[in-house]
Amino acid sequence: MRFLRRELSGYASLWHLERRLRSGDPRVELPRFAAQLEHDAEAAVNTAYELLSGRTGGFLAAPSSGITKRLLARVGAAEIGSSAAVTLDGQTGLAGADAVGPTEILNIVGTRELAGRLPTVIVTTPDRLVPPDVFETLGSPLFERIPLDAFDAVVVGGEVLTPREAGARAAAMAAHRTP
Repeated sequence: MRFLRRELSGYASLWHLERRLRSGDPRVELPRFAAQLEHDAEAAVNTAYELLSGRTGGFLAAPSSGITKRLLARVGAAEIGSSAAVTLDGQTGLAGADAVGPTEILNIVGTRELAGRLPTVIVTTPDRLVPPDVFETLGSPLFERIPLDAFDAVVVGGEVLTPREAGARAAAMAAHRTP
């Protein structure tokens, strides 16, 4: 875990993984965690697809988000030739989140600019929500912190949350701390 924390210093998922590994057998917990991540990512893609299905004018995504790439592939497969495609002049922004804290998200540089230009939806998984003290330890030169209120909605797994609700969920993670 020390190696992962050092090399992947911006990823909230590691906090959740570390908690699981402290409480169980890694041979059991690692596959469970991977399966949960996949389930949550699929739920987030499905939920975001439903949320965005009526929007026209195309989408523009922040760079380097695996979950938004999956969503855009689904939108593209379902909407080829329509206005709901990925365009450089999209009308709706999409971004992932490497971490969601009580008042900010941490994501790839360029996300702030996107959210400032377009109504932007965050699409992420529950393992990206972390309490404030954990959020403050995350980051790298590749990431920037953006206020949650810069976004229109936050899709977390199978739910559409307001930015305030997402922040409250992250703050509530403090109650799940383990010594």
